[in-house]
Amino acid sequence: MALTDIQAKQAKPKEKPYKLTDGTGLYLEVKAAGKYWRWDYRYHGKRKTMAYGVYPSVSLTKARIKHQEAKDLVADGVDPMAAKKGKALADRLSKDTSFKAVAQEWRASKMTGWSDVHAERVDSLFTTHIDPEIGDKPIAELTSMEILDTIRKMEAKGLGESCYKALAHIGKVCLYAAVSGRAASNAAAGLSEFLKPKPPARHHRYMDVNELGKFINLIDSYGGLPQTRIATKLIMLCFMRSNELRQASWGEIDWEAKVWRIPSAHRKGTKTLKASGIPHIIPLSRQSLELLRELEQHTGGRPLMFEGLKRGFSISENTVNKALASIGYGDEQSTHGFRGLASTILNENGFNQDAIERQLSHKDGNQVRRAYDHSQRLAERTTMMQWWADYLYSKAGSNIVPLTTKRA
Repeated sequence: MALTDIQAKQAKPKEKPYKLTDGTGLYLEVKAAGKYWRWDYRYHGKRKTMAYGVYPSVSLTKARIKHQEAKDLVADGVDPMAAKKGKALADRLSKDTSFKAVAQEWRASKMTGWSDVHAERVDSLFTTHIDPEIGDKPIAELTSMEILDTIRKMEAKGLGESCYKALAHIGKVCLYAAVSGRAASNAAAGLSEFLKPKPPARHHRYMDVNELGKFINLIDSYGGLPQTRIATKLIMLCFMRSNELRQASWGEIDWEAKVWRIPSAHRKGTKTLKASGIPHIIPLSRQSLELLRELEQHTGGRPLMFEGLKRGFSISENTVNKALASIGYGDEQSTHGFRGLASTILNENGFNQDAIERQLSHKDGNQVRRAYDHSQRLAERTTMMQWWADYLYSKAGSNIVPLTTKRA
């Protein structure tokens, strides 16, 4: 017998859920939480339950229409539940076709291969410069001129290299949209030739070698936090990256082996490298160990080696650069520049280039050699790091005599 709307309306929940049938397989399941339109069917021998919605939001008449459509699909050999999910996906994709939505989807697909720092930089380009201009535009309607206008505004701000990076990212998003069927073509293709010439590569600044003695003496008399003075000298002695130093914890120091093991999670590179568990090893010179013992008196009882004024937080990214500026070297030396300074002097003094590159934690450009050369060259690097420390301290007037250069 067919169900009536009055029966559906007057149905009250009981101790247990029960069904009111409509005679064609459609039924209203009455529960304490509400009334639900359902149909039990079999597809390829498997029992399934199709849901049509909640009464009275879905009326009896509408439920019957939905039910008939589902029965017709089964008769045609189509699973109505799968068809329903497919339509929901299509509806979602049709709504998420703005440039911003597609760009977010593209970035999410790339995250596993990006370092955290690179991901932050890419996100910043989109949120600061790209999305405010074309983010709300349907990607299928985005024109080459609109993209070029976005980059022109960046050029007007003097952003130089960032303009090329932004255009490259926009192009990848447009290509992703074309491949996924949400745009007919890549609207950014070929636009790079209309940009201003790329600015010359900027190298991290570092001082002339003749300035080293004066510089070290000025750092020794630095009047700020002792952590900042020690951080500046250690980053010069060990030439690690700023982020690796700032995140350092006391558990990374092996006093007995006289090495500093920087965890893979703190290293620059892809998430694959970070997940590898391979630390970057820094052999510690006598001078570095003395500085660490001094630092231990200030932060030894805390997890972070370079804790700032705020308890539980490391010194900021610009702490060392500010210290350099305060002693008059802001224009001549940057934190990252210590790496270039060390590389230049060590190469000039005949140290093995592979050992230097290994100490800088640079990835070998030769993929074959990178796959098979797992040597750490620790013995060479230990000698090299002590020579480097003696060299620096001799420039400052220390009575420590540098070791004879260990040539390759």
